[in-house]
Amino acid sequence: MLLHLGRVPTIIVSSPEVAEEVMRKQDDVFASRPSTKAWNSLLYGSRNVGFAPYGKYWKQAKRLYITHLLGPMKVKSFDRMREVEVLAAVEKIQHAHKCSNPIDLSEVFSSYSLDIICRIVSKNFSKKHLLRELIEEGTPLFSEFNFEDYFPNLQCLDIFTGFNSKVNKMFNQWDELLDEVIQQHINGPVDGEKDEHLVDMLLTLQANNSGGFELTKDHVKAILIELFAGGSHTTFITIEWAMAELVHNQKAMKKLQQEIRQIGHVQHILTNKDIKEMPYLTSVIKETLRKRLCPGINFAQSNIELILANTLYHFDWKLPRGEVSLDMSEAAGLSARRAQNLRLIAR
Repeated sequence: MLLHLGRVPTIIVSSPEVAEEVMRKQDDVFASRPSTKAWNSLLYGSRNVGFAPYGKYWKQAKRLYITHLLGPMKVKSFDRMREVEVLAAVEKIQHAHKCSNPIDLSEVFSSYSLDIICRIVSKNFSKKHLLRELIEEGTPLFSEFNFEDYFPNLQCLDIFTGFNSKVNKMFNQWDELLDEVIQQHINGPVDGEKDEHLVDMLLTLQANNSGGFELTKDHVKAILIELFAGGSHTTFITIEWAMAELVHNQKAMKKLQQEIRQIGHVQHILTNKDIKEMPYLTSVIKETLRKRLCPGINFAQSNIELILANTLYHFDWKLPRGEVSLDMSEAAGLSARRAQNLRLIAR
C-alpha cells in the first residue's frame, strides 16, 4: 500500500513478500532515512552516521566508527571507566534503599549512561546538566511534525508554530557546547595519555587526514552529538526496558539472578571479566534488543550488561506497594522509551 503524507511517499509493508523485497532484494533503495529539517539543521547537514544518506560517505563514516572509535579493543579499554560508574550507581541505589521508598531506576540508569559517555568522549566534562537537557529536549524534535517536511509551500507556518525557533535555539546551544569541548582538547593535554578520549581521536584523524575522507569541524561536531546522545539515551532506554521486562517476568529474573549470584563473589561489584561467564544475561539483552533494537549495540552492550548484572546481583526487586502489575506501555517518539519512569522497591 502506498500513501502520500503530503509530499512524502510512504509504503506500508503488510506482507512477508513485500518485507523481503524492501529489506533484502532492494535494501539499497530503502536503506536511507528520509531527510528532515530537524536532522539536517541539528546534525550539520546529517554529517553523522545514523542519519546520513546511504552511500559512499555513510560507508566511510561507519568504517571510522568501527576502525578508530568503537572497535573491540577500544571498547575494552573503557572497562575501568564503566566499573567506576557502576559502583557509583550501586551506591546510589543502596542509599535510596535505606529509605524503603520506590527507587526511580530510570533516573539511575539515565545518569549512569550519561556519566559513562561523558568520561569516554571528553575529559573533565563539567556541563552534564546542560548536556542532559539538550538530549532530552532535542530528541523529540527529530520526530516532531513540521510543515516544511510535508507541505513545503506552507513552511512559513513553522514560524508561527514555534518549530523554527526551537530548532535554531537547540542548534545554537549544541554548537556552543561542542565548540567549548573541542577547544578544551585543542588547548590542553589529555591527562597524560594521547588519544584517551574520543574527542582527541577525532581531532587527530582530522589533523592527519587519516579518517578515509575529509573530516571537517562540522563532521566532528555531528559525530560528537551522535556519540553523546546515542551513547547515553538509547543505552539507558535499553537498560530500562530490560529491567522492566524482567520484573514483568519473575521466572526469568530469578533464573538470571541465580546465574549472576553463582558467579558473583565477595567483591563490591561484578566486573567485565565476570560478565563473560553469564550466557543467560547475554540472552536476556539480545531478547530486549530484538524487541527494541539499539543502533549502537556494539558499544552499548558492555554498558548494559555491567549495570544490569550488578543491579540484580546486589538487590531483589518488587513493585511498589499497592501495584499489582507493571505498566509496559511505550511513549511515542524516535527512541520508543517507556511511557512512565521505572520505579521499583529494592530489597
